[in-house]
Amino acid sequence: MTNGAVDSLSGEKRLDSLFVWWTIGVHLLPFKPGHARRTESLPCRELNMLKQLGPLGHSISVCRSAVVCSSLLSMLFVASVARADDAAGTKTPPAGAAEEKPAVEPAPVDIEKLNKDFSYAFGINLGGNMKAQDVPLDVESFVEGLKTALAGKESRLSEEDIQKVMVAFQQQMQLRIIAKMKVEAEAAKKVADEHLAKNAKAEGVVTTKSGLQYRVFKKGEANAPMPKATDTVSVHYHGTLVDGTVFDSSIERKMPATFAVNQVIPGWTEALQLMRVGDKFELTIPPDLAYGERGAGEDIGPNEVLIFEVELLSIKAAPAATPAPKE
Repeated sequence: MTNGAVDSLSGEKRLDSLFVWWTIGVHLLPFKPGHARRTESLPCRELNMLKQLGPLGHSISVCRSAVVCSSLLSMLFVASVARADDAAGTKTPPAGAAEEKPAVEPAPVDIEKLNKDFSYAFGINLGGNMKAQDVPLDVESFVEGLKTALAGKESRLSEEDIQKVMVAFQQQMQLRIIAKMKVEAEAAKKVADEHLAKNAKAEGVVTTKSGLQYRVFKKGEANAPMPKATDTVSVHYHGTLVDGTVFDSSIERKMPATFAVNQVIPGWTEALQLMRVGDKFELTIPPDLAYGERGAGEDIGPNEVLIFEVELLSIKAAPAATPAPKE
């Protein structure tokens, strides 16, 4: 857990495959980012990508559009071949290793049938990816462009027009994603508020001024130490969502987590300073003390309430500050 986020919770809010185009462009070609790349340990990658791309008024070259599209197709082709290898149980021998010669000669291949089957399989993979990405693809126009390119004929769109179309399409896809995320965030906020209001009335639950809710499961020694914000702690924890989904658990990994108290989400920072070594709390953390509208990881959506069982195992005090030398 670091810097307002739990590293071990990572997995990072799933990068919608729609952004595979922009991701390739961002990594292969120069752009003018509004934010540095990953400055938080658990960002929502969709939002970070939007921030990095900026208003898309930046000049996006024809080269980028071509690279993006060709790279996408190349990735799909490589993935198709890899899946075929896996299905066939074949493995590429390591470099320098002698390849085993087949015991028998392979059967003759019907090249025409192979080409047809490959073309069909490639179409299935490409279509499946477009469907999964919810790309509004016009099949007739797609086939027309494909046939034109394969035949080496002149495109009905100029290179400049292609660039404009790609930029406009990317902008529209961004708007769709933002609108979808907004709807999801609003719905999740309503669920979060209802859960917090109900949980606040549960037996033994204490609600702090910030909105953090906690319940004591087990008390340690009465004189056991309590951590300060600058201390480093070792804890065991089990994290779930309101619906019971487990998004992270040091208990399941059978390995305690160690981190600085002030380098985690605000709900954790506050709660840890209420605990003594040996204490075990249940924490119910509101979205604004967790990951808010960003969400985090594959399972933590926008405005999610996070529920943790936390046991404080030990504390390592921060080193004392070195006094300034006397002049």
